[in-house]
Amino acid sequence: MGKELFTFCIVAAAADLECARMLSLEWVKRWHPKTKQTAEEMLPMPLSSMGQAPATHYLCAMCGTRAEWDDMQAFIASKSVPVVATLVAPQENSGRFTRENRDQWLSTRGLKVIA
Repeated sequence: MGKELFTFCIVAAAADLECARMLSLEWVKRWHPKTKQTAEEMLPMPLSSMGQAPATHYLCAMCGTRAEWDDMQAFIASKSVPVVATLVAPQENSGRFTRENRDQWLSTRGLKVIA
């Protein structure tokens, strides 16, 4: 049996985006030191209450383990990362479940992805 996976939703206010992206990349590098990702790729999804520009928030929805979640929470607290991170739900190892969990979670927060 594999590791149990969860959907995490991480949201930053647009005003905090630059700082949140830099610190998010720092956390990713803790788990994947050779990543080629850049800060600009962190929190890539623009959000607003109506799903229309301008974006008020930016989102990263990801799949990870409980150990990654616990480490993320400690990192957010120790570095004062300007994000709100929520462990949304358990999931199977599939991007489809991440999207479904993300969309259900966003609807409870009054936010929509800007297409």
